[in-house]
Amino acid sequence: MTTEKIVLRKFQAWDTSDGNVALGSPGLLSDTLSFLQFMLPQKWMALAENFGIHVVLLSIRNAKAIQRSVFVPFSGKDIELYVHALKLPNIPALFGGTRLETRPLTPESLGDFVDGVVNIVQAFNSFKVCCGVSQEEFIQHWRNYHDCILDRNLFGEDGYSQTVRSVNCKYLAPKGSERCRECEIL
Repeated sequence: MTTEKIVLRKFQAWDTSDGNVALGSPGLLSDTLSFLQFMLPQKWMALAENFGIHVVLLSIRNAKAIQRSVFVPFSGKDIELYVHALKLPNIPALFGGTRLETRPLTPESLGDFVDGVVNIVQAFNSFKVCCGVSQEEFIQHWRNYHDCILDRNLFGEDGYSQTVRSVNCKYLAPKGSERCRECEIL
């Protein structure tokens, strides 16, 4: 039995006694992934996990790294965003106080669920990753600053090969900026 069949069988038998959303049939999960893959921005891909969908942005280099990730539970609530494998706190603050959610995944709401996931990914994708401070003279002396860390770009981001970040870096730059506020003041 293939891994895909095992995963689909696991979803098919999901117990809803705790209020979670039942997927009903393996076809619903397969359809959801197919529709998402068709509608997602370029370089993003959808993967199924036990209780939801991960939508990830992979680096373009040969050794792939997940640069950004959105986890959407099948319930459509409690969505999680990640940059460089770090979970972002206070998601509504990033999106002007708007709570990120979509309709629960059911056979009847498949289109709404997919549209909601795509809208969340597009909103997340509109942010640039903070590029920190990448001037060579600052990089050479970063150890002299106790509130900085060196980022060697292990996640294959465009725009820098290595950079210095504030230890409080938010990893997302506000629209129209290249740095978060914490890195801007370095």
